[in-house]
Amino acid sequence: MDTLSAARPTPLEIATGLVLGTAPGARLRAVARDPLEALQDALLPSLRRPPCLVLFSGGRDSSVVLAVAARAARSEGLPPPVAFTLRYAAAPETDETEWQERVVAHLGLRDWSRVDAAAELDLLGPGNAKTVRLHGVRYPANTAGLRVACAAARDGSVLDGSGGDELFGGWRAGPAADVLARRVAPRPRDVLRIGLALAPPRVRAARDGRA
Repeated sequence: MDTLSAARPTPLEIATGLVLGTAPGARLRAVARDPLEALQDALLPSLRRPPCLVLFSGGRDSSVVLAVAARAARSEGLPPPVAFTLRYAAAPETDETEWQERVVAHLGLRDWSRVDAAAELDLLGPGNAKTVRLHGVRYPANTAGLRVACAAARDGSVLDGSGGDELFGGWRAGPAADVLARRVAPRPRDVLRIGLALAPPRVRAARDGRA
């Protein structure tokens, strides 16, 4: 589980609930490049280490990763990715079978691994508790699900869509995180943003209630 070891959050990230990045001195640089091409290139190293499992829920994040991975594999003559879906029978509201089937059929993928998940994947269940005992607190919170996928991949690779919500829908704490990570120069108003980000949950909840 080397990947999990490399993903340990800092004490500040744990305290704030924000993932600030691993290169505090880095600056955002504008790159004139097609996003699809950039994502495809980013997925190629994992596709070159088959089987390449893509954690696939049927939502827009995982569907984009799966679709671009399939496109990249075909263009490079590599083995296609394997959709990997965790199903939660005890939580029927999470069922996205219809969307999943439509995406997989559209992409023409033959391999689709579906695993019925039980209580051991709960945030405080046996799976996550074991991970915390072995490795400490890790990001993202659903590392138990990642352990299941990594075990299925064996010597292959695993991709997921973490961060897709921030990419597609924006991240409210993004400006504060950029300042704290020194990616952008601070401005006077950032004092308020950072103060809110570091405030106790009840303060943030009160502010959201007034918004």
